[in-house]
Amino acid sequence: MPRDDSDVILLSNDGKFYSAHQRILSKYSVIFEKMFKESNEIPFTINMEKFDIETIKSAMQFCYGKMDAVAVENANKVLQFADAYSITELKQFIVEKFQR
Repeated sequence: MPRDDSDVILLSNDGKFYSAHQRILSKYSVIFEKMFKESNEIPFTINMEKFDIETIKSAMQFCYGKMDAVAVENANKVLQFADAYSITELKQFIVEKFQR
């Protein structure tokens, strides 16, 4: 069940969901911002069939300020997520943190 104050539900490819907020997602991604502007649906549901819940959770935790959310084990998947949704700050963070 979504949190009471959330207005976005992200559905993963493993059948789980993550609750989020349009204002946070729009801040980090022009793709999300465009989606929200094109619909008045609340909660706004996004089917993220390419990503599992752990990838979504890590990316969202980064957007909510948790800088240690991305681990070496999931960095590639989170980078793919960041690329798919044009989350530039997250992409830069991963490249800088895991660059060898």
